[in-house]
Amino acid sequence: NQSLAITLMDGLALRTPIANQVIEVFRLDEFGDKHWYYSEATGPYGHLSLDLPGLGEGTQYVLETTHFNQTTFVSRPVTTTGPFNFFIGNTMVRLLDGSQSDGPALTGAVMSVYQVTGGQKTWMTSGVSDQNGVVRIDLDFDQPNTNYQFKVNSSISAQAKWSELITTAGRHQFKVGAPGVKVRLANVLSGEAYVNAKIAAYQVDEQGEYHWYYSQSSDENGETIFDLDGIETGQSYVFKESLFASGGSY
Repeated sequence: NQSLAITLMDGLALRTPIANQVIEVFRLDEFGDKHWYYSEATGPYGHLSLDLPGLGEGTQYVLETTHFNQTTFVSRPVTTTGPFNFFIGNTMVRLLDGSQSDGPALTGAVMSVYQVTGGQKTWMTSGVSDQNGVVRIDLDFDQPNTNYQFKVNSSISAQAKWSELITTAGRHQFKVGAPGVKVRLANVLSGEAYVNAKIAAYQVDEQGEYHWYYSQSSDENGETIFDLDGIETGQSYVFKESLFASGGSY
């Protein structure tokens, strides 16, 4: 008997079973590579029973399913027969659009998940926020000294915005970006706009020193909009253009 009795459950909502959900089964070879084996949907109570050759005798499998706004979830390796609870989505992240004053839900945004270990970031997975700005993912804290960070691009620029360090699974909120600051680059005498000119933003520290932050190009009106971290809480910035041979001006 090499039977596996799977129960697919919501990893956050009080272990609620997930019915009528397709689970794909992959066999792991000796190198850890996956090979598709079988797929079938769960029953009305999230149950699925399968006979898997070699299970319990050294052959390993993993389960995959795509749920919660088309996010793919992967089980830990399955090595033994019998009951197997497949929990998915143990973390819920609600994205808020920080570029708007009322901070509405940020919908349709791609959120990348990075594992942070010893100061090094490693991409793990990604998900897309639903109509409520929610992304469901799995975070594994079994390894010591492991944390996570989320990355989402600003809704008003291509700049990446990072969450605070995430130290637990569960429910989190991530406010992405800040209200935009419009910069217009023009000739002070004629008022003529400079098109497709590179403008750099520099953060100003407490000692008055400048630190490069981000660069963007002006549009056909000589304008660009920056998303500046900390602008709402007192962080100062200066802008520099680089049109002239002198190295530009602030």
